[in-house]
Amino acid sequence: LVGDLEAASESLLEVLQMNIHNGLVLFWYAKLLLEQNRHKEAPGFLQASIQHYPETRAHAHALLGALQMTTSHAVPDCEAALRHLREAAALEPSSQPIKVTLWICTAMSMLREAPRDPETALCYLDRALAALAAAPPAA
Repeated sequence: LVGDLEAASESLLEVLQMNIHNGLVLFWYAKLLLEQNRHKEAPGFLQASIQHYPETRAHAHALLGALQMTTSHAVPDCEAALRHLREAAALEPSSQPIKVTLWICTAMSMLREAPRDPETALCYLDRALAALAAAPPAA
């Protein structure tokens, strides 16, 4: 996202004051929070957007999964991350970014939880790397 993120946030909050159940606005406000590195505030808005706007459910679940893997928890919550990423993949089965994120999270989970399975984890990481290498370059 580019532009005046603070002004965009204020505008979205004004819309939410008029309609707290506007799922699309909830989703974009969460995205702005993430862009502003306000990661702890975003999950509640993403959860609310899941309930109020079906069109962004897959992406909201994917973002929640990524947050569970990467935010500054003492230990990433692989189980919650996998739950969100599996739901995202079920909702958007053709989304390569969601699949790649799910494979990376699955590998992380296999390395963190007993019994550890580094060989299978490497297979998931190889699959993710192959998908990324085959992806067309970003414009």
